[in-house]
Amino acid sequence: YYQDLNGQPMTIQSILENYFKNDATTDCTISEVLQLEIVSIGDKAITSADIKYMNSNNMLSLKQLDMQRAHVYDSATSTYHRLPDNAFAGVNKYEKVILPQSLTEIGANALANTSIENTITIPSEVAVFGKTWFQNSKYVSFASSVPVAQAAEGLTGVNAIFVEEAYINSYKNVYSQYATRIYPVSVLDDSKQHFVRN
Repeated sequence: YYQDLNGQPMTIQSILENYFKNDATTDCTISEVLQLEIVSIGDKAITSADIKYMNSNNMLSLKQLDMQRAHVYDSATSTYHRLPDNAFAGVNKYEKVILPQSLTEIGANALANTSIENTITIPSEVAVFGKTWFQNSKYVSFASSVPVAQAAEGLTGVNAIFVEEAYINSYKNVYSQYATRIYPVSVLDDSKQHFVRN
């Protein structure tokens, strides 16, 4: 949750609505926002309701969501640093989603069945993965040097898995059923048809 200067709880929705009431932004609406970067201060965090709002038609044009410097709070389990179950499941509007660096757990189906074009990087501290957390989604990159065996269960249907070159053999051993889909870290080129190594 967020607070205003008076300590009142706020949501992403209320923050954006207040911002767009400002005279300087009268030519724009929330539905026209293309990119959003969220930064948490202290223990303030994005909630499950915030994620639901950002995924909704209220923010239909949102294509890039950067939560790298934010914290997330799973309201259903009362857990900080956990991406909620079904957080982005089936959401197909995003081109790029950057997960919070402070993330330690990803809920069931949290990133399943999406068509996000760019690679989703899983922060190195994530140690718990819910069932089918990334099922039928495209590209995932693991920042951790040590593969978490539990993550493999949720990778059914993944197109490609990217890891640092030094860790490829380790990942291929643990994720043996996906060994032919594990590659050195790469980025999608401008044509969005090919990956190029950094």
